Amino acid sequence: MVAQIQTPLTSLYIDVEEFSQSDRTLSFSHLGKSLTHVTLSGVQISSTSFQCPNVQSVRYLPEDLPCSDLSALMRFCPHASDVFVRRRIRRFEGSESERATWRRQNQVSYHNTHWRSLQSLYGYASDLWTAGIARPVRHLVLDVIAPYAFIEGGYITPSHHIVGLLQDTSPSSLTINLRRLLQDVLDPLKVGLTEGTTRLKHLILRVEYAKAEADYILPFVKAVLLSVPIALLEFAFSEIPSLSDIPIASLIQQQLREHWAQSLAATSASLSCILYTDKTTRMKWTVSHGQVSRVEHLSIKEYRRVGDAEGISRDMQEQFPHLVEFHDTWTHPT
Repeated sequence: MVAQIQTPLTSLYIDVEEFSQSDRTLSFSHLGKSLTHVTLSGVQISSTSFQCPNVQSVRYLPEDLPCSDLSALMRFCPHASDVFVRRRIRRFEGSESERATWRRQNQVSYHNTHWRSLQSLYGYASDLWTAGIARPVRHLVLDVIAPYAFIEGGYITPSHHIVGLLQDTSPSSLTINLRRLLQDVLDPLKVGLTEGTTRLKHLILRVEYAKAEADYILPFVKAVLLSVPIALLEFAFSEIPSLSDIPIASLIQQQLREHWAQSLAATSASLSCILYTDKTTRMKWTVSHGQVSRVEHLSIKEYRRVGDAEGISRDMQEQFPHLVEFHDTWTHPT
């Protein structure tokens, strides 16, 4: 059907979940020059010979690891700058040694591909580590736990995956999507961040719901601030009240107001701004010389302007507004 489309298109979404394997190859070379945004779900591109030279944003959902089609993806969209990679099969297969082997194989396959740097890269942390995309990334967006981890036995991203991924991509801006604020999730993240990067400027923690203990958050963030020269720290919450007896977002907002903001300000010589947002509230703490110098309540437009002024990249959220698939209630300030 796609092969019959003659009108030039700028955006294309293909999901071949219901098709046979023989029908999953690409057949839209006639659209290659007009496309700028592409989503490919379950599509086989390893045998694809044509290119889409003007595609800037690509969302790629392969069947499973190893991501053997990634080098083909780099050739298919040689000038892509905003990239989303996530497996369609939501289970974590393969031993650690198998994943390490896949990682090495993927990295070897990237030689002579065009990608040199990316504006944004989005995916599961362990999937991106296995994919081995060793390219500079301005804004890295990580899901550190699978959507159905509570069914699958609670897969937690190993710390060395975070370390390796940050060393591969060297981001200046990092968004971490969290479903839990528990110690078994935050500890590997703390190790990964403190050992994996020294140039991170923006850290954005996006938390969906409140299976959480607030006591773990402050030590986690302080440990990161001591090791990484972060200038802007953002807490973004989207809660589902039925899943929690304690409104963790409200609690953290209260803690920030009472003493956390000052404690974080005194921890880091580089920190200049702390942001907080939930569905109804947006706040900013301005930090100067280790002290909170100003506290403000912001409108949505003011909140966005602060992010723009601080150089936060929202590129991935703007290109793919429905990327965060593990909930239906999140709305980021726009």
